[in-house]
Amino acid sequence: MLRRSPRLKAKASLVPSESGVCRLPDESLIHIFSFLSIKSRCRSARVCRRWSSLMKDKHLWKDAHIPASRKSSLTKILLFMQTYFTDALETLTLYRASNKMLQLLNKQCPRLTKLSIKGKDLKTTDLSFLPPYLMELHLGSYQFAANWYCPLTQGLLFQIEKLEVFCPNITNNTLGHLATLRTLKSLQLVSCRSSVVDESEGTYTERGFTCLVQQLTELRVLRFQQCSQISDTAFFKIGNSLTKLEDLTLHYCCNITDVGLKHLKNLQALKILDLGGGTPVSPEALIEVLGCLKSLLELWIFDTEYIRQQHIAQIEEMFPRLTVCVQDRWECMEV
Repeated sequence: MLRRSPRLKAKASLVPSESGVCRLPDESLIHIFSFLSIKSRCRSARVCRRWSSLMKDKHLWKDAHIPASRKSSLTKILLFMQTYFTDALETLTLYRASNKMLQLLNKQCPRLTKLSIKGKDLKTTDLSFLPPYLMELHLGSYQFAANWYCPLTQGLLFQIEKLEVFCPNITNNTLGHLATLRTLKSLQLVSCRSSVVDESEGTYTERGFTCLVQQLTELRVLRFQQCSQISDTAFFKIGNSLTKLEDLTLHYCCNITDVGLKHLKNLQALKILDLGGGTPVSPEALIEVLGCLKSLLELWIFDTEYIRQQHIAQIEEMFPRLTVCVQDRWECMEV
């Protein structure tokens, strides 16, 4: 009678079909797979046919974050999306995007409501292919295609509630199209610097901002960073039009004075006010406004040449209900 050597016995014990992990029921394996990164899931799918099949379970692909990778071509990413993305997908973050990817999402993922595209160059991407049922859209790009707001013009994003755009060369045309999104409740524009000199070409001016604020009356959150054209007139429009506003951030918008600040007294629903970045207002005017905002819970402001540490201490003493933060809230939000 032939005896099996100890080495062969050890090898036999490592056969996947007999290992402890593979004896687990499908539900348990799927739960374990849910903790894996995208890269680890793809590797695990190559272990055996059973794992490959389980890896396509819809419960694993409700939320997806495809990391930035120089090695992964757009073709490989598209193949991955075709394999795993179904109508179960609800939230997606992409660091690279193409027209074919957006078309695929439009066709295969009708439940996708939150989309974030963080690629630095979207010049060749036609955003008219965006899924029309999006409720949240984040576009973190330095360069957009010509007329990137085309979907907004056509009214395709008919139910969007949250929009975040890094748009360094914003124009009045852009603001005018954003103003058509009447369902918006949260709007964030970063680095809104106009590089156009001739107003006929769509310069970003107070006129464009006025149009935006007067139309988007349902806004609860309004955040601007480095918006060089925002001045006291903008505060007047905000105070009179956005009465439902709960969160107002004006970061490094340095054309605001005491006159404009006092228009915020009308925002009785305001809970968070961020004037970080050296807004040139006096402590007296700020204290006067804070006394009128009965719902305010958080104030974010830097220790600058206008507002010193002793003023911040005075505000904390006068308004004990108020949490005064001297750090950069924008960096906290990015983390």
